[in-house]
Amino acid sequence: MREEVFESVCEFQWMATPLFVIDLTLLALLLVVFPFIERGSATYYVALLSIGIIGGTLLVWGGLKYECRRFERKKDGFLERGSDGE
Repeated sequence: MREEVFESVCEFQWMATPLFVIDLTLLALLLVVFPFIERGSATYYVALLSIGIIGGTLLVWGGLKYECRRFERKKDGFLERGSDGE
């Protein structure tokens, strides 16, 4: 069951790299301007929420890339049993 899920999810792995780069760029720009936002304003809270959402999507895209690469290596026989941390 797990292998079928990984195969279907990893078909869309090509989307993870551009989305990861876009998220990283947005986070960098937001962190550059964040110190200049007035604390307590509505913009401040929207920026905090944006940092959380962008950080979460970075974790999702990065995790997807990592797990798909690990799955592909395991499928191709490059990882022996027990060498992948399990």
